[in-house]
Amino acid sequence: MVWHIFKKDWKLLWSFVAAVALLHGIAALIMFKLGLFNEDPTLEMLSYEVPNLAVFGSMFLIVAIVHLEAIPGVRQDCSRGPFLAEVCFWRSFFLS
Repeated sequence: MVWHIFKKDWKLLWSFVAAVALLHGIAALIMFKLGLFNEDPTLEMLSYEVPNLAVFGSMFLIVAIVHLEAIPGVRQDCSRGPFLAEVCFWRSFFLS
């Protein structure tokens, strides 16, 4: 089941994953080209902004992956087996 979910997510988000990976690669390349002494002011400016964009891209990717999964309904939550039914019973008992 997990493999099926991974394949479905990969088919839908492969371009987004590639874009975020490319953004992280560009950030690493900028830091590498910048060197130890910050020779180029343009690269120095980019070295502040591109890693922030990469972090935001990663956050948006995580949110997109989470939003792809369906939220279980009222009847689907405790229908996975006797153990989960017991957990759901105690959870509803203590949260009520």
